[in-house]
Amino acid sequence: MKKHLKQFLWLSPFLLFALYWLGIYWSLRNPMEEIVYSENGGIMRNMIVKSYTQTIGSGAPWKEDEGFQTFPYSDKIVGGKAHLAVTMFRGTADWFYMYKYKLNESTSVNLIFEYDASKKIFYQSDLYLTINETSYEGQQLLDQLATY
Repeated sequence: MKKHLKQFLWLSPFLLFALYWLGIYWSLRNPMEEIVYSENGGIMRNMIVKSYTQTIGSGAPWKEDEGFQTFPYSDKIVGGKAHLAVTMFRGTADWFYMYKYKLNESTSVNLIFEYDASKKIFYQSDLYLTINETSYEGQQLLDQLATY
């Protein structure tokens, strides 16, 4: 009996650590919550999930004192004429993604996607065409884009 008690006492810190780790991991219900935890989480964040800024290949680290930060995706993920960046806010998962595709030197198609953490939805919030720093939306966008 004493042998089993000693084994249990010896293993209990490891079991508690494993249960704590599983509790955190199971509380992350979707990929966006995992991303938030990877950047803003506590001590266990680096053991559970890889940092999002590492995943997207951004060389910029998350700065603890900033309210929000924008991180570009690496050229290995998107490159050439495409540019993708994510803007993350401290303490919330309400982030937005900016995608830009250059048609030529002065013309680009720009899309903005947002993630609403309270509703748990990811949606496109804006689409516009920029030609020589002039933006076009709606039917004007389609008319201008027809030339390309």
